[in-house]
Amino acid sequence: EYCVGPRRRLPPLSQAEAPTWDQGLLLLLHIFMFLFVSTLLTIGLVTFARLADTYWYMRFVFDTKWGFALAEGYSYTAPVWMGEFGQMVRGNYWLNMLRYLADRDIDFAYWPLNGLKYSEGYFTNSGVFHEFDHPRWEDEQFGLLLSDSWSVRHTWKLLDIQALMDSPVKWTPEDYPCERQQLGSACGY
Repeated sequence: EYCVGPRRRLPPLSQAEAPTWDQGLLLLLHIFMFLFVSTLLTIGLVTFARLADTYWYMRFVFDTKWGFALAEGYSYTAPVWMGEFGQMVRGNYWLNMLRYLADRDIDFAYWPLNGLKYSEGYFTNSGVFHEFDHPRWEDEQFGLLLSDSWSVRHTWKLLDIQALMDSPVKWTPEDYPCERQQLGSACGY
């Protein structure tokens, strides 16, 4: 009664003969696959969040993008100058950046020294620039100096940067510079 090819005909199935697994188990299979994929994505994101804040990951990214140029004896060997980096707190990014600069003996320029910045407007979160009616001087939060151009904003930042200037570099992430809240004026201005 069955034929092969274009003339193939299957006998119609009655509702009573329909496979029972197809009615409920297919929904369970969909739910299981959704939970499995969601779990894998969550594990991947958590793993990346843990690794992205490590020195190992920063070193890997920098060496891949431009740090390889520091390797001596190759046709692509070149001097590297790290410019315009900064941080508001002495957190993982700051410590990892300084460790990378120290390990590779990279020269650098810290941005910025000044305590004031000339501002003509600001960007909103959506990226739209709003211009001020009149340009003005504002406090530069990343500056090494305060707005009086004399006092140091963050002593730890200045001491970390000074330690990187020594040759060979003596800075290590475990070095904790002067704590102004505890030592007061002994930290300097």
